Amino acid sequence: MCESRLGKINLPSVIVSALLLAHCSSHKASVTEPPSVDVSGTWYFKGLSGGVGSQRITATLRLTQNGSALSGTHTNTEVLFTQCGGLVPVCANSQTSVPDGSVTGSVAGNAITLEFNADDRGEIDRYQGTMSGADRLQGTGWTADRQALPSVAAPTALEGSVAQTQAGFGVALSWKDNSSNESGFAVAQSCDGEDFEVIGLVSANGTSGLVPPSLITGTVCSYFVLAFVQVGDEYWPSQPSNTVTVTLP
Repeated sequence: MCESRLGKINLPSVIVSALLLAHCSSHKASVTEPPSVDVSGTWYFKGLSGGVGSQRITATLRLTQNGSALSGTHTNTEVLFTQCGGLVPVCANSQTSVPDGSVTGSVAGNAITLEFNADDRGEIDRYQGTMSGADRLQGTGWTADRQALPSVAAPTALEGSVAQTQAGFGVALSWKDNSSNESGFAVAQSCDGEDFEVIGLVSANGTSGLVPPSLITGTVCSYFVLAFVQVGDEYWPSQPSNTVTVTLP
């Protein structure tokens, strides 16, 4: 096992948000009726919308589902406007990028409704379709295909102990690596009993880390670790490990 010294590192907000969400969800049980279909995930949307001429829209949709309600975001959205006839003697094309925005919608059986601003005027466009296969949404003139989300197994058997160094007392952490595809591990710390903060990273295949001395004697801190997969500039975390508590002498 190799030991990694953890330094203070500012992670992208997506991994911090996902980390805290994963931690909270692991401590709260909820009972909901399963939806008839599940459209959570990342979808690549291509389609047509009415308007002046026509609008061909491409977008990346990230959807979450709570019962029949959909919510999420759209990114990388582009609209190609095509107008023919009238005062335009020939077909004219113009393409514009749309600012990232929110997506809302609903699920009723296999019927899907999506609403999001898909043009540069900030208007809300509505798309209705149905599930066509497990990973395709199909509407009138549009389709959306789901990409399988990266997944990574959570580390387990986290242990923590006081470690004496030349600079003082730190915290030694060790865990079991249950994944083979992780990009690394994130270590979270809470010394107020409530809020966890990501304090450092350990490289892939790591199974231990040393939190350097920086705390006052008698401080009680809790720790957990998660694995994550990095794809481009996106981070996909595992569920958190068990939590351990260490008291500095």
